[in-house]
Formats: sequence, structure tokens, C-alpha cells
Amino acid sequence: GIGHTPSPPPAPPMSVRAAELTHRVPTVGYVLLEDPRPGGVDASALLPLLRAEGVSLSAIASFKAGKPLSLPSGRVLDPSDFVLPATQRKLVILGDLSAAGRGMRKLAEGCDLLVHEATNAFLCVDAERLAANVLADTAHLASAVKAVGGQRAQSGPPGVLKTMASVEAGAIAKGHSTPQMAGRYARAVGAKHLALWHFSAKYSGGGDADALVIMDEIAALAAGECGVGVTATRDLMTMRLGVKGELEVVAPPSEAMDGQSGRDE
Repeated sequence: GIGHTPSPPPAPPMSVRAAELTHRVPTVGYVLLEDPRPGGVDASALLPLLRAEGVSLSAIASFKAGKPLSLPSGRVLDPSDFVLPATQRKLVILGDLSAAGRGMRKLAEGCDLLVHEATNAFLCVDAERLAANVLADTAHLASAVKAVGGQRAQSGPPGVLKTMASVEAGAIAKGHSTPQMAGRYARAVGAKHLALWHFSAKYSGGGDADALVIMDEIAALAAGECGVGVTATRDLMTMRLGVKGELEVVAPPSEAMDGQSGRDE
């Protein structure tokens, strides 16, 4: 279901809504929607006019609120010509999930930042391992055929190897997601930024070069599906969402990267 809880004072002016997600146990996602913030004034255009006619800057407050401003010369200024559009930030934080229903999708539309899990991924190392195994099997088969005079030999049971499809199917079976699934959802709701979290414990998530390469690859897999900026988060990373929806990411200090929170099998 969908619930709505207004923030009581002195909390920031925002509403918090929640909707169910698909997982092995009940989970929810949250949508934090800021109350509309009045747009700023185009000072470079307005202030010279006010100064030229000796109008007090205190008149700007009511002007920003939508009241036209009459100048001593008789000119009337329309707020729509000088006041910038209002802003309203929307942050969506999803818990463990393999899918989100229509309720959450409707709430998440147009969000400035979507936080979505990406537990399992099919990485380059997995693709290389798969290719090497295929080559080995081909060589083994050719050798076996030659050994029996051109007759196809009986092969043993295939090894268990990851493919992109099997990784996604395995994630869904456990109620989780892949980077590509997160990217597709970000595209579906029109998210402006995507932050990935909740990675498998097999990815260290540390600040060393090898770990960062893996995190960059995971982010790239999601970005390929959504075409917006993607951040693979790490412990103690800071993300700041500006009033106009601009995102600032501050990486954690390397000495604080030993934690393993937010990880799963």
C-alpha cells in the first residue's frame, strides 16, 4: 500500500511516503518529497531596475511571492519575468527488492536521486571465465572426437558457470537486483541520478584500486541502461543534493573503508 506521513516541525518541510517492494520478506521503499521551495530572483535583471528608481530591496519578498511591483515611473513588473521557477527535491530510497510495483513507480517518477540495490553483477572477470571455459570445452571435444576416430565422444556434465542471464535470474530468485535492473528502473521512473548500494559481500567495497575498478564497472553496467549519472556507493560516502537537484558526491577517506555494512551474499 501507499502511506503518507507529513513531517512534524521542526523537521525540514517535506513529506515521506512509502510503498511495498518485491522481496523474500516484506520490504518497503521511501519517497522523500520536499515542499515546493520558492524560486530565487534574477538579481542581475531586477536589482538595477529597483536601484534606478529608488525602490527598497524589501519589496522583493512580496514580489517573489507573486505580487506585481509598481515602480515610481509607472512601470509594473511581473514576477514571472524575474522570479525563477520553484524547486522541489525528491529522494527515493529503495530497500531490498527484485521489483517495485505500480504504487512505488508512480511515487518515484521524476526523482532527483534514486537509491537502488545492485546485489549481484556479471562482470568482465565472469565473462572471461566463461569464454575460457568455452574454449577449453571446444578443445576437449575436438581431442575426444579425434581419439574415437571421428565419432563424437560422450561429454561429462557441464560445469556451473555464470552468464548474464543466470546472474539476473539468481538475483531475482533471492529477491535482489543487478546493476542493469537498477538502471532500467531508473530509466522507467525518469530519475536524474542513480546511486547503487547493497552489494554482495564478495565485492570488498574498499577504497583500494582493485575494489574501485569493480565498483566503476558495476556503475557502468547500470549507466548503460539509464543514461544518467550513476554512483556505486561505499561506506561513509556522502551525497549532497542541491536545491536545484544537482548532486555532489564526497568520497570517504581511505582509512575508513574497512567496514562491510550494506552488503549481502
